Amino acid sequence: MASYFAQNCSQSWEKQNIQMDFSYTQNIPQWAFKRAATHLLKRNVKDAKIHALFNPITDLYRPVRSGDLYRLKYNHATQTLSLSLNQQSLGQLKHPLAQQYFNIWLGPQPFSAKLKQQLLN
Repeated sequence: MASYFAQNCSQSWEKQNIQMDFSYTQNIPQWAFKRAATHLLKRNVKDAKIHALFNPITDLYRPVRSGDLYRLKYNHATQTLSLSLNQQSLGQLKHPLAQQYFNIWLGPQPFSAKLKQQLLN
C-alpha cells in the first residue's frame, strides 16, 4: 500500500516537500527493490548521467517483511531525499535533482499508471 503526502496537492510534486509511505503485506527481498528502482529510473529519467546519482539511495534498500514501512521524503528547501525503514533512518541524498527519484512512481512511465493516478488524486 502506498500513500502520498504533499504540502499543497494542487501544486506540482516537483516543486515542494513530499513524502511517500509504502507498507508491505508480504516479504520482498532487497534485490527486488534495487532492480525495480534502477529499471524504473532508466525508464523515466532519460539523462543517463542522472541514473548514477541515485545509486546511494537505491543501495540503502533492505529486505522487508509483512508489516514493514518504507518512508521516502523530499525536502525542497534543502534538496534532500531521505529514506527510512520502520522509522529508522537509512540515509539521505542531497542534490538539486534528488526529487527526480519520485519519477519511479510519479513519472511519465511509472511503476503503475493506476497507482500514480490514485496517489495524485
